[in-house]
Amino acid sequence: MGLFVGRRGRVSRAWLLVLIMVFSGGLLIGAAVRRDGHPVTPHPSVGEIREEEGPEAPGTTEAPPSQDASSLFGPTPVSKEGDLSRSDEDPFAPERPDGEGLICLVIDDCGFNVDGPRRLVDVAIPMTFAILPRERHSLDVAALLEARGFPAILHLPMEAEGDGTRGDFLVGVAMSDDVISETVAALLDEMPTLVGVNNHRGSRATADERVMEAVLKPLAERGLLFLDSRTSSTSVAFRTARRMGLKTAYNSIFLDHEATLDFMKSQWLRAQKLARSRGWVVVIGHVRPLTITFFETMDRRLQPGLRFVTLPELLEAVYPR
Repeated sequence: MGLFVGRRGRVSRAWLLVLIMVFSGGLLIGAAVRRDGHPVTPHPSVGEIREEEGPEAPGTTEAPPSQDASSLFGPTPVSKEGDLSRSDEDPFAPERPDGEGLICLVIDDCGFNVDGPRRLVDVAIPMTFAILPRERHSLDVAALLEARGFPAILHLPMEAEGDGTRGDFLVGVAMSDDVISETVAALLDEMPTLVGVNNHRGSRATADERVMEAVLKPLAERGLLFLDSRTSSTSVAFRTARRMGLKTAYNSIFLDHEATLDFMKSQWLRAQKLARSRGWVVVIGHVRPLTITFFETMDRRLQPGLRFVTLPELLEAVYPR
């Protein structure tokens, strides 16, 4: 049957008119959006925008809950702590010190044993040791370092993205200001020889200015220093410490997040280059067998114009009185 034949002829004619109107409207819209000679691209949805941005940037995530991020080797895929050395430049950075470029080595995750820190102390180059609180040998390591004249700081476990409400941390974003400050003060009281604090993990907590103010309050009251480990590119810890008047610096290079001596050597060369160009650099390593071997066997001669310093010495140089 044709469009205009039979009892449905009237309905068919109506549909024909609708098709003609739709076609004509499409022609008019097409002419309008192309009147400047360029096709108009529809705005993408939120999901499309996220896909266009590509993989998550290095350093924006940390280890999964209850997993020590420092034990994860390799570059910075999703769900792993990253090397943020590409984000060294900061408008709030301390001023360049006069004279030689300064290299500050910080050894994280001390407290599980005494042998590792003792071997590193015997290397006999300036280092600063970050001690995890309430581990089996935390107090023993603090005593060793005091006896040998090496500075130690509190390696404070802080909440990471993905931790949930009961992750492996002592400071979290759900805690009140008073509880955070009291927790930090109590941990410092347990090891009174500590000269400051740096964060262990903490991508979520270090991105929260309120949390960081509460963490830093007891440090400011005691005249202690702070190091932003920069386990996340979203950290506001360093800037908050600057605003509160603390002597502070930030990590630029993770020495050993790939478990090979060749990688550590390449990171070590990068550290020296950055110290020369910027005047100072903080490098974080860990108490691991291969890292200890690296320091025991490395060429300890620095490039001309560079020298080792501890973290207190670095901050005295970049914040002169």
